Amino acid sequence: MHVSLLTIFGAVCRPNPFRAARVPGRLNWFLLKFYEGGRMFSTDVCGGHAVNFSIDKTRADGASYIHNNKPEERAARMVLTIDIGNTNIVLGGYENGALGFCTRISTDKSLEADQYALELSGILNLYKVAGENIEGAIISSVVPQITDTVARALRMFAGVEPLKLTQELPTGVGVNIDTPSELGADLLAGAIAAKALYPLPAIVIDMGTATKITAVDEQGTVQGVSIMPGVFISLDALVNGTSLLKGIATNAPVRAIGKNTVESMQSGVVFGAASMLDGMVERFEAELGPAKTLVATGGAAGIVVPHCRHSVQYVPTLILDGLYAVYCRTHAAL
Repeated sequence: MHVSLLTIFGAVCRPNPFRAARVPGRLNWFLLKFYEGGRMFSTDVCGGHAVNFSIDKTRADGASYIHNNKPEERAARMVLTIDIGNTNIVLGGYENGALGFCTRISTDKSLEADQYALELSGILNLYKVAGENIEGAIISSVVPQITDTVARALRMFAGVEPLKLTQELPTGVGVNIDTPSELGADLLAGAIAAKALYPLPAIVIDMGTATKITAVDEQGTVQGVSIMPGVFISLDALVNGTSLLKGIATNAPVRAIGKNTVESMQSGVVFGAASMLDGMVERFEAELGPAKTLVATGGAAGIVVPHCRHSVQYVPTLILDGLYAVYCRTHAAL
């Protein structure tokens, strides 16, 4: 009988399957490999849930790409896309328009550039990507304290100078808000992906540490944003601010009317967040007009979106797709 290594380590670390394991990087990556049926499988944890690398993802334009889990068949050059968030750093590698891999590590403001270089180079080694085969990189970041640190790490192990996503790059997206410079790089990347890949107008939902909803009009201009506490920090606040409520698994219960404390909390966390999204979509459409695309990304979206009354597409790699689109536009303009 084969025993899953993930089960063994889970008994010790008890990682939340919808959040990056808060363990050292090497152990974090070891947890992404599990032994089952006598074979080793790879998993992709982008978006906070595990999917096989071989998943076929159809684009709005009818094209599709396949996550390539055969390193020996990969193209020689790769573009790294890095989304630095408050909780996680999401890393993806694109080859000839195809996403070769996607994974994440925990954001750690205490690490130096050489430590991040070890983390990132270790990940690339898992996917048989040598530093000299990195063509270039692009970063979006909402954590200014470590943006330059990660950029230095890329220079150290790959010898590339990464682009940093700002509105000065050829994004193809307009920004119509009071102070355009206040628009976060992650929100900009999501809007870029929406314009590049989906019919407009679009409402883009990013459910990370905070939940952000962005309105993109039919010309591809960001018309505004709504920001609210994220699912996980809301749950943390509920648990830490009360004496009797304890931590729970963020799973959807079988009913909205909970019959015990755990069900009641799960109902509020999951169904409450889904209802909030439904309500905000209606408010956005009242101002923006009917949206042709509702698309969501982020670690909590995979839990919440299936329970929305509106039809919302869940795209775990949306921010990375936007970054890759900007990278291609920038180099085409050179």
